[in-house]
Amino acid sequence: MRVLFLNLLMEADGLGGAEKSLLLLLENIDKKRFQPVLATNMAGKLSESASGSGCEVFIFNAEKEALTIYRDTFNLNPFTLLSKFAKLKGTIKELSSFVKREKIDLIYTNNIRSHILGVFLAKKTGRILVWHFRDILFGKMRTLFKILGNLYPDKIIAVSQAVADNFSPLEKITVVYNGIDDKLEPAGPLVDIRAELGLGQDTPLVVLIGRLTRLKRQDVLIRAAARVKTSHPRVRFLLVGDMAFERNKNFENELLTLRNELDLRDEIIFTGFRDDIQGWLKDVSILTLISEHEAFPRVILEAMAAQIPVIATRVGGTPEIVVDSETGFLIGVGDDQALAEKIIWLLDNKKLALEMGLKGRQRVSEKFRLTDNVKKIENLLEELTGNI
Repeated sequence: MRVLFLNLLMEADGLGGAEKSLLLLLENIDKKRFQPVLATNMAGKLSESASGSGCEVFIFNAEKEALTIYRDTFNLNPFTLLSKFAKLKGTIKELSSFVKREKIDLIYTNNIRSHILGVFLAKKTGRILVWHFRDILFGKMRTLFKILGNLYPDKIIAVSQAVADNFSPLEKITVVYNGIDDKLEPAGPLVDIRAELGLGQDTPLVVLIGRLTRLKRQDVLIRAAARVKTSHPRVRFLLVGDMAFERNKNFENELLTLRNELDLRDEIIFTGFRDDIQGWLKDVSILTLISEHEAFPRVILEAMAAQIPVIATRVGGTPEIVVDSETGFLIGVGDDQALAEKIIWLLDNKKLALEMGLKGRQRVSEKFRLTDNVKKIENLLEELTGNI
């Protein structure tokens, strides 16, 4: 069976959670039963990694203006959204020719931009369409995708029940959780992050990993850090990530100003983007993810696999991963006091924090294994195509 995996990018080297999950699928899918082909609009890390895993790659042209759909503008007028994709006539023609020429059996779309393009492409070629949905939507965008989801894809794979609720009660939805490599071991070389940052080896590290956007609420961690500092002055807080786009520059400046106003220049460390996180994640004391909404954050799975207790907001698919007071803590959005209290509790109760980390690893091993993820997707694809 030849499957076209469609993933539209805004940045050539942009590898978010959706792309990382896709690469794991492309690497581990049974290539005796499936012939995966990655179709993307930019050559870069995604195409190179896919090619390295033995996957065919097709780079196509796409008008960038038509792809400017950002996570924090999901209340965009649906007609405006569709008009952007109307500019992709040349792209649809190019992809349609490729699908027919290469005898593609099924089109599998991997992110929000790809889903709409996939609708046009499947309609034009008559191919089976699968959406792998990884976003929680609101307002008009939620309504639009619920309508499109009801009409066009043959199957919708949701990364969490929270994501499935975008479409409920459609029978074509199946929840398949993201998976972590069964070995549960960090990839890449080990990194001594404390030595690199000039910190003592016993310095507690509280980390938030995510691009600098209002959605991720790094400001809440900075405010919590001011509270923690009064009783635990040696703790350092790492904000790992860069701006998603230039439009987030104002928010980055606000974070820097807040850090300075709260006299946290030493305590708050902006590391920028890092591609070696797996090499030092095991040395983190506490992982925080305090976003306003999350579909099914892979970074929490990775932290739990590394036996790190997690403090996260009770939003989206996060409660489907974190068991409150067992593998970590769940708090309300924007609650810096609760965040500080939970950080202090974990720092003061090291034995219990260690137990939380161990339970987190066990939970990942039992419920979020990569082999289970891949097998479920393979079975779904074969059911749809009748074992072509």
